[in-house]
Amino acid sequence: MAPGVGQKTNVFAPKDSVPVTIQKYTVNLYPKLPVDASIHERAHAFFTNKAALDQIKKKIPMQMYLDHLGIQLGCVPFTQGLVHDWTSHFTDNWCHPNRLDILSFRNSNGVVIDASTPNDIQVLRPVQDGPVALCRPSDVAYAEVRHTIHFDILKPPEPISPLAFVFYIKLPQSTTVQVNGQGNNYQLTTFHGGADLCEMEMEAIQTTILDITHQDGPYALSAPGFAQQGAVADSVEISDRIEEQILCKGKEAICDAIFKSLCPGHSANPHSIVETIYQLVEDSSGNCELLSINQYDVNFMAALQPYISDKAFKADYAYVYFSHLSPKYQLVVKEIFAKNQDPIPLDSRLQRKKLQQLKVACTTAASCL
Repeated sequence: MAPGVGQKTNVFAPKDSVPVTIQKYTVNLYPKLPVDASIHERAHAFFTNKAALDQIKKKIPMQMYLDHLGIQLGCVPFTQGLVHDWTSHFTDNWCHPNRLDILSFRNSNGVVIDASTPNDIQVLRPVQDGPVALCRPSDVAYAEVRHTIHFDILKPPEPISPLAFVFYIKLPQSTTVQVNGQGNNYQLTTFHGGADLCEMEMEAIQTTILDITHQDGPYALSAPGFAQQGAVADSVEISDRIEEQILCKGKEAICDAIFKSLCPGHSANPHSIVETIYQLVEDSSGNCELLSINQYDVNFMAALQPYISDKAFKADYAYVYFSHLSPKYQLVVKEIFAKNQDPIPLDSRLQRKKLQQLKVACTTAASCL
């Protein structure tokens, strides 16, 4: 029912969206929030902008998605902090032995080589004298690893399945003189470090591998180009790709944290905004104002904007539209549009059709009052 005289409604009049260019796309976002925006307007801005950005989320980087959400909502530092929390969960531990599984060892050309012990693919053969087949081979230049990241420590509101990445760790090379099975000396240039990377301490991995190879992130390997020797190791593209996957995984949790910070205590259901739109409102001075049908309709449809294209509404908003009219409009509309209170399915096409019929009935009622 519409609020009576003296009953505060805490409503707001939604603003028109504004076009914003993101890369080659133009999306209609809610205007940047003023510092004194009401909690209902902040919630509406969040839902509107998230729904609009979701339309292009597969076409732009997730970092850009979150940047623009933060810009429009006036919470850039908070958003950047959340992004850092999620991405650093990987970057700070990308080579931690507890998170790694060794998949293979590669030579300097990126080709898989037989370097493991017979019983464990993750463990390199020892560097020792004797038959060459029992010794670590030359040119063990890269370890192909799978890193599995778990998100429980970030305490997302809903469980998030682990995410696994495959990349390469460059192994430092040194040369020693070994004795083969026939008693002859030979030079062995290969990785002479620990046989089981997953059993090494993180400090040892840092000082004996990463510091020597100057590696501060995962590598991807590609075939050598013309006149190049050895596989090409690149860290930029794979780091960007891993960051994108992490942010895509964490998007809903990050958005949930933004909303809770922006609108503490407010319902996280976007449809709750519609419940704040009335025709009869009370201003900040306590004076009642009856909005015109056009203004009421504009406010109501703006509140519906974030999910107007959903296949089905979450509630019968045609009924909400009618019930939030002023009492005198309700009486006249009942006479003009007798079927206004008949329940209809939540299919959005049927709901939108009835909303249009109600708007026409209300316009007619305005001429009778």
